[in-house]
Amino acid sequence: MQPKSLVGVPWRLAFALQDDGWILRQDIIWHKTNAMPESVKDRCTKSHEYIFLLCKNPKYYFNGEAIAEPLLRNPVEIGVRGSRGAFGNPQSLRRGSGNLERKTRPFPSADNGGLAGNIPYDYADKTTKNKRDVWSFACSKGGNGHYAAFPDELAETCIKAGSEEKDVVLDPFVGSGTTCLVAYKLNRNYIGIDLNENYCEIARNRLEQEQRQVRLF
Repeated sequence: MQPKSLVGVPWRLAFALQDDGWILRQDIIWHKTNAMPESVKDRCTKSHEYIFLLCKNPKYYFNGEAIAEPLLRNPVEIGVRGSRGAFGNPQSLRRGSGNLERKTRPFPSADNGGLAGNIPYDYADKTTKNKRDVWSFACSKGGNGHYAAFPDELAETCIKAGSEEKDVVLDPFVGSGTTCLVAYKLNRNYIGIDLNENYCEIARNRLEQEQRQVRLF
């Protein structure tokens, strides 16, 4: 490789898993809202990592409702976020004539700006939408004995989407045990593996502490 070239390890892993028979369903971006600053001057500061959704069979368990996002409904908020028209104001705020009820009813993409217009009123009772493929979570603040621990919210989202209660969650690179800890809180069974015995001990201690706290209540 040329000097300074990215190796592309995440995608190389994804393609290797494809070659091994896995189905690559989706790449998801973890947007780090508090990414570590970098002093580089010839590229942007990196603030994301990849998460890959893979499966063994075309039909697989995925609970989209468990991780659904709230659907924006307030027409005032929608207007503020609406696209700008020719005269500068958001278009949704300039629609003051005609059938107000028809123009202010919600629709599936209302949170992207604009109002319903004559779009059918099929989704009026919905309060959530499918989770998008960019997840914004802050990095873990550390303190768990691991230099690259990810936040509980990240593990929680994956576990809720990909498993049911009493299922087994496997983390082959368990580190400080975040995945197992979250799985325990979500009433899942768990298996954690790590080559570093110190990390295994850290994970074990965290789990025992959580279980003691649960028993106290």
